[in-house]
Amino acid sequence: MKKNDIVEYIGCSQEQINWGNNDDPRSFLIVGKEYVVEKVDVHSQHTKIKLYHKMGWFNSVCFKTKQDGVNSSLQYHSKMDPSDIVLEKPSKMFEYEKISREIDSVDDIDMLKTMCKCYVKLHMKQQEVTANLMKTL
Repeated sequence: MKKNDIVEYIGCSQEQINWGNNDDPRSFLIVGKEYVVEKVDVHSQHTKIKLYHKMGWFNSVCFKTKQDGVNSSLQYHSKMDPSDIVLEKPSKMFEYEKISREIDSVDDIDMLKTMCKCYVKLHMKQQEVTANLMKTL
């Protein structure tokens, strides 16, 4: 597990709580509900996780990973600031500025939704291609 992974709370026994002096999630969390990992604390014989908007550190064995944080839609929503992405090539910076102005001039919300979906899908396709390239190396 790592930061921004989506995990499902699967329940926790008293032994799992006691092992490593974890906080008791039974009074904070709902079995079957999904949560997002804020922090991970790895120890020699157990791992504790902290969840966004929940108090306490919980034993990681009380959860199963549902979705890797890399593709988490929550992550996209929480980090949607284009200025955080640094382009190195002037040609890419110019192209981005040109496309940004086109997007700013669009009044049709459905068109913007379609564009956004295309860019998200393109990003995911790039991840697949990159992963396949890494396997062949």
